[in-house]
Amino acid sequence: MHLDYIAMINMGSKRVSFRTIHDHINVAAIAALFGGGGHQKAAGCSLTVEAYKQFVLETFHLEPIPEDAKRNRYNLKGTTFGTFYKNHHDELFLLYSNNEMDWIIEINKIPLEQTFMSFKDAEWYVKRYYQAWLVRDDLFVDYLMQEVNKARHLK
Repeated sequence: MHLDYIAMINMGSKRVSFRTIHDHINVAAIAALFGGGGHQKAAGCSLTVEAYKQFVLETFHLEPIPEDAKRNRYNLKGTTFGTFYKNHHDELFLLYSNNEMDWIIEINKIPLEQTFMSFKDAEWYVKRYYQAWLVRDDLFVDYLMQEVNKARHLK
């Protein structure tokens, strides 16, 4: 079997990346047909609404995982006081370090027994096994405010 190039679809961002190893294939030209660009062996483009419907929604009967929030100022990856994630089942994930060595994952405020050596390992686990994504600051701040209010009422 011989492949001229591959197309990788990012369902969350509605983008396609094209890759090839062959010198006689120019994937930038292919991407340009769809309004994109790039280099001869690596290129990409955005999917149109019609293409997304045809090649993603009608092919993969899955709900895409949203991309991680990009412009956060508070809910940042790897902060020791916690990084907040969510999935399509409305499960909430808090990743935090309890010391310099271990990272904890709480799912709906219940810590997993398993700990992780790094934030990257913990994040990979949450994304791989729970299809979670980094939430926007507003959701993170709302969560923190709810926790503060609960703590105040317990006093």
